[in-house]
Amino acid sequence: MRGSHTAPRPPRRCAELLLAHGARVNLATRERALTALHVAAGRGLAEHVGLYLRHGADPALRSRQGETPLNAACSGAERPRDAPAYCLIAERLLAAGADPAAAGRKGHTPLHNACGNAQYALARLLLRHGADPAATNGAGDTPMDCALRAVPEYRRHRPERTIALLLEHGAGPARPEVGGRGDAAPA
Repeated sequence: MRGSHTAPRPPRRCAELLLAHGARVNLATRERALTALHVAAGRGLAEHVGLYLRHGADPALRSRQGETPLNAACSGAERPRDAPAYCLIAERLLAAGADPAAAGRKGHTPLHNACGNAQYALARLLLRHGADPAATNGAGDTPMDCALRAVPEYRRHRPERTIALLLEHGAGPARPEVGGRGDAAPA
């Protein structure tokens, strides 16, 4: 779930008014089963995330794709300058009981998403909370595989830091075909 990074940030006061007048914080959309917490987490709205959690939002609720708000936050964190907001969101969600190993339907964990965006600080936070650096998604990819695929697109994020972090936490090197252009290494 990717947020619109060009849209203006909605004022928290609107959410406060709705909650004060009985809005149900865990009500999900019909089509995608997204809660306000999913949307706020995916768009990097740390103040909204805190507000919804204080009003009883459940960080374990899953979208139709099986993603939790923590998955949404780690997927939405694409720009280096947004990293502090997404780390704060992840910290709040983890403190509220979010599972750092929760995988969506395709098997992506929050760590897969953070590594796929070359988000070192998020990856470090997730690993400190017990995320598995060897977890595989539905395609058999590990967070290391995702981190290596992110190198061409996210060079300015210093992806080598994320790769070193994963290695320090016991992740094995990626499958031979991941770092290249899809060609398997000769046997």
